[in-house]
Amino acid sequence: MLGEESKNLDTLHLFLPPPELRGYMYGAQEAHEARKLNRLLAIRLETSKSCNLRCRYCYAQSGEDSVKVADFDVLKRIVSEAKELGIRSVVVIGGGEPTLYRTSKNWLPISISLE
Repeated sequence: MLGEESKNLDTLHLFLPPPELRGYMYGAQEAHEARKLNRLLAIRLETSKSCNLRCRYCYAQSGEDSVKVADFDVLKRIVSEAKELGIRSVVVIGGGEPTLYRTSKNWLPISISLE
């Protein structure tokens, strides 16, 4: 019985391949070429320092009461200008939880527009 289950597991695709992070990975040659042409490959944005977690190891001293929130229209303009400079990806980083950013749902159409 155990041998039969093992055969079935081999034929099942239990693990999907990881998602392709298009535009996020690039090599040294591509980075040097972009620098020569005054182009960007990617940008990193910090949307907010708001966070509903209290991680002991947090370097950012983030919290729910944080008033440090980036204006969405400004971030949208930054992405638009960076797109003109050739970016392929936007990575949302920072000291807060990006999904708490009040307009986080608006990022999807902007990121899709990069393709």
